[in-house]
Amino acid sequence: MYSNAQLSWLFFEGLVPVFGAGIIFLLYGWCRYMVGATAYSWNEAIDPQGWLYCGLIIAIQAALRSLQAETPKFFLGVFCIVCATLCGLLLIAVMAERGGNLAWRTPTRLKVGSFVLIVIIIANGYAAQAVPK
Repeated sequence: MYSNAQLSWLFFEGLVPVFGAGIIFLLYGWCRYMVGATAYSWNEAIDPQGWLYCGLIIAIQAALRSLQAETPKFFLGVFCIVCATLCGLLLIAVMAERGGNLAWRTPTRLKVGSFVLIVIIIANGYAAQAVPK
């Protein structure tokens, strides 16, 4: 169940694209803090829009791999399609809300919900890597 190819996918194609930018943003903020900068928005490191975009791509790739295999994993593929649809709809709703209200800030429920959705998508993407092509 745990192969090197799956772990490589998990790190390089799952976790780094989703959380890498936020980690770099936090490191940059820490560097600014060290040199005495007073204004920095630490909350922007938690970026559900980026998570949703990455989740959409990962879910589509996992669905294609699951459904196009020699022995298709139908339930996994359909579940990934549902997750991709949810990511896409949430992303469109966020962009519409942000475009219509310049003072809009990401609510906590969106941050938590996006994080949970991304964890589910990465887990299913990891499972899809075990499906033989």
